Amino acid sequence: MPSRREYTSTPQSARRAMDAPPASADSCWIAAGDLLTSSFVARHTEYASFDALFHAGGLTAERFANLSRHNDHSWEAFIRKSSCFSDWQSMLREARGEWLMRRLGVFDA
Repeated sequence: MPSRREYTSTPQSARRAMDAPPASADSCWIAAGDLLTSSFVARHTEYASFDALFHAGGLTAERFANLSRHNDHSWEAFIRKSSCFSDWQSMLREARGEWLMRRLGVFDA
């Protein structure tokens, strides 16, 4: 993969929208910032952080909020191109697994 791409100015309103649970969220909601850590994103993509990935993928807070309800073909293609995952759900599954391992104290990244 090419060198890590960085971007550090995701607007606070977008960051809050990414970390806020949707109205339909259950009690197992995990904020995007906790799930898609800079360490996780840097290991699995060509970007240094989720902010950089978010910006490069052209996501807005609204598009991000709708990813779980609608298949966004351009985001899926972007994830395939810029990460080691075949789709967004695969990336989230791996991130959830790492999040759980960190919570259990088994994984320290």
